[in-house]
Amino acid sequence: MNISINNNTIDNLNRIGMAILDRNILTTVYVLNVILGVPANSLLLYSLLIKKRESRRENINGYQFYAFMAIVDLINSSLVPSFHITGVHFKTITYDDYYENLCRVILSCNYSLSMLSLWALSLLSIDRCLALVYPFKYHDNDYTKTKFAVIAIVVCHTMIVIIPASTENYFQYEGQPGLMCGMVFKRLNSVYGVYVGTTQLALPSCIIGVSNCIVFRIAIKKLQETRLFKQRIGRLSVKRGKIIEQDAESSKEKPSTQCWDKQWPDSQNPSILSIKASIEEIKPAILPIHNFSLDAKNINEKSQEQVPNDRKKLKIIISTLFLFLNALVCWLPYLLPRFLAFLHIKQFSSRTFVYTVIGTTYISTLNPYIIFYTRKDLRLFKSESFVTNFNRQRSIKHKTTDAKNC
Repeated sequence: MNISINNNTIDNLNRIGMAILDRNILTTVYVLNVILGVPANSLLLYSLLIKKRESRRENINGYQFYAFMAIVDLINSSLVPSFHITGVHFKTITYDDYYENLCRVILSCNYSLSMLSLWALSLLSIDRCLALVYPFKYHDNDYTKTKFAVIAIVVCHTMIVIIPASTENYFQYEGQPGLMCGMVFKRLNSVYGVYVGTTQLALPSCIIGVSNCIVFRIAIKKLQETRLFKQRIGRLSVKRGKIIEQDAESSKEKPSTQCWDKQWPDSQNPSILSIKASIEEIKPAILPIHNFSLDAKNINEKSQEQVPNDRKKLKIIISTLFLFLNALVCWLPYLLPRFLAFLHIKQFSSRTFVYTVIGTTYISTLNPYIIFYTRKDLRLFKSESFVTNFNRQRSIKHKTTDAKNC
C-alpha cells in the first residue's frame, strides 16, 4: 500500500519537515521524551496525590500549572512519532519485537501515570479542582497571558503533529509503506502501530478533553444549585456562630459576688437592680444574638448533612468518569485493531488522514482550555453582608458583657 501526498498547499510544510528530519532534531526529541516522559508524569502524580498541602490550595500558580501540563502533554503526544521517525528514517533503531515491546512498556508507563494523575486530580476536593480549573481568579483579571499560552500550546501541537504528518517522507520511505499510515492500517494487529495512530490522531485527547469540559460544566452547575455559599462560607459562619454562642452562654453567668454589697438584701441591692435594669434595656439587642446562634446551628446541621453528601456524590461521579475514560484510552490500542478489522477498514485516504490529524489536533488541544473562557459562570462570591452582620453582633455582644460586669 503506497501512500503519498500530492498537494501543492503543503509544499512549504514539506520543506520544513524535511529540514527538521535532516537535522536529526527529532532524535534529540526522542531522547528527551524517553528521559523526561515518565519522570514528568511521576512528578505530576506526586504533586497531585502525595503533596497535598492545604496552604497551597488558595495559592496555586495557574501559569506554572498549565505550563507544566502543556509540557507533559507535548511529551506524551510526541513520544511515539519521534521514536518511529528516528528509528526508521535514521536507521538508528531497527524495528523488531524487542523495541516494539520496549516502546509498549514506555507507553504503558506514561499512559498509566497519566491515568493515575487524572484520577488523583479527580479525587481531590471540589474546591481544589475548581481552583485548578479557575486558577486566575485568585490572582488578577488580566487574561492576556492565558490566551497567549493557549495560542503557544496550539502552535507547539501544530509543529509536532502537522509538520511531520505533512511530509511524504513521513508516509513513505524507500518505497516502504508509510511510517504512520502503514503501521496503523496495514499492520492492524500491531499494538505499537495503533499506539502511533491513536496518539497522533489525538482520539484519546479528544475523548478526555470533551469529557473534561462536560464533567466540569456539570459539576459547576451542580455546585451552583447546591448551597455553594454555605459550602465555602458556611464553615466560617459556623465557627463564628459557635464563638458568639459560647460568648452568649458565658454572658448568662452570674456576676462576681465580690462586687456586691453584703449590707443590702438581694431585692434591694443597688448593684443587682442596676444590672437588671441594664438587661431590660438591652434585651432587644440580646435576642438577635440567640437567633444568630440558632442560625449558626442550622447552617452547621445543613453543612454536615447536605453539602458533604453532594460533594461526595460529585467526587464519586467525577473520579469514576475519569477512571473509566482513561481506562478506555489504555485499552483502546487493543480494541481499535479488532474494531477496524470488523469494519473491514484497510485503506485510508492520505489527504483525509492529514486533514483528520489537523482537525483532531486543534480540537483536542483547544477542548481542555475551553474551560478558561467559561470561568465567569462560576461565582465563588464572598458574603459581605455576613461579615457586616457579624461585626454588628460582635459589638452588641461586647456591650452586653460590659454592662453585666461591674
